[in-house]
Amino acid sequence: NRESPIPYLLKRHYYSGNTLLLPNMFISDGPLQPINYQLDEVNGQPALFTDLTKQSARTGTLLLYVLQQIVHPWYENEDLFRLDITVETVTPDQFTLVPSTLLTPYKDVNGTLALVGERFADPMMGFGLVRIVDGHVSTQRVVTRCTYYERYTTEEAIQAAAKSYGGFSK
Repeated sequence: NRESPIPYLLKRHYYSGNTLLLPNMFISDGPLQPINYQLDEVNGQPALFTDLTKQSARTGTLLLYVLQQIVHPWYENEDLFRLDITVETVTPDQFTLVPSTLLTPYKDVNGTLALVGERFADPMMGFGLVRIVDGHVSTQRVVTRCTYYERYTTEEAIQAAAKSYGGFSK
């Protein structure tokens, strides 16, 4: 996950199993061609744009990984946080065809497919679309609007984390 930000967690966060939703987290790693996707809008509705076509959506099984950052206030301005992950099978008929005449990030003469719904605007959720063919998966990363993790990537966060472990060593 070298392309994801590095969060600095306190020792008690680490040992409590707290987990953060980070952009670009790997959700699968395999030999199949990756599916390209990004969060955007289709006709004013939140959507997960893909580079899938009607034909390519029929190849193999498509799984949508849905990640949700759950935050519970704790004490002294600290939170307990966890990451809930669910997996949904996606069928070709669940996609909306986005004509290439719209300003879409992925171009195909017949248009590309998008998953449309309010959850794609949720700032505490992330998504990854994985293809499975004959037991092999595509390499995929999470896309998200979540910025909750940012408070754990600051200079103050690294200092607090180091202090919770007994300070920096040379």
